[in-house]
This record gives sequence, structure tokens and C-alpha cells, in this order.
Amino acid sequence: MKNIAIGIAIVLIALNPLTKAQTGDTPIVRELGFEGLERVSEQLLLPKLEIKVGKPYNQRAVARDIVRLYDLGHFVQISADKSPVANGVAVTYIVAEKQLISKVRIIGADKIKERNIRSELSMREGDSFILDACSEERQAIL
Repeated sequence: MKNIAIGIAIVLIALNPLTKAQTGDTPIVRELGFEGLERVSEQLLLPKLEIKVGKPYNQRAVARDIVRLYDLGHFVQISADKSPVANGVAVTYIVAEKQLISKVRIIGADKIKERNIRSELSMREGDSFILDACSEERQAIL
């Protein structure tokens, strides 16, 4: 009779997902950070993440975090790196921020007023810089 009770207890422990994390099958997140941040603050991003230090690592949560970070509109590329550290893993989100237009200068416009040229431009200061749109801007001016 004792053998049956022990067998049931072992099965219940094996099915419990929290026990799996505690036994080491799922690594615990020990470090969390970002690489590539220039203008965006890490303090702005950390509360948006599902992955937390001290919690079990979950690849699906990382994928949801990447979608959440894209939705903020600050990045053109995001990936995540998982690397082993003592007693767990370090998760690093590698980001490429959108480049912003800091200043639009009109040079060499002697015969056309600057305001007429600016009215033809769709790109403005503070907008995201899109290299492919430069040729369209040039055509609009010409």
C-alpha cells in the first residue's frame, strides 16, 4: 500500500510546472538588459517586459516581449539573446532604434524660396529617417 502512495506522489510532482522550474529543467532569468539603446531609456522598457529577473525563462514570453517592444514604435529591429550565467540565464534584447531627422536644411536655393521647397517635402524634423524616401523627396523638389 505504501508503494502505491509513493508512486502517485512522484507522478504529481513530475506534472507540476513549478517543480520543473525548481529542478533546473527551465533556467531562471538572472540578468535582464538591453543592447543598442541610444535615446530610449531602459527604465521605459523594463516595465513592458513579461520576462522578469528571478522568474523561469520562457521563449514564448520573449517573443511576446519583442512584439510589445516593436509596438512602442521606437525600433526598426529587435532580437533577443539568451546566454548562460551562474545559476540561470541572462536575457539581452538587442535593438536598433529608428533614426530621427534632427534638422532639414535647404542649401543652394537662390531662385526658389525656401518655404516653397519645404512645402513639397513630406519629411519633417523629428520624423523617422527612411533612406528610400530620400529619392522621392528629391523628385518632389525637382
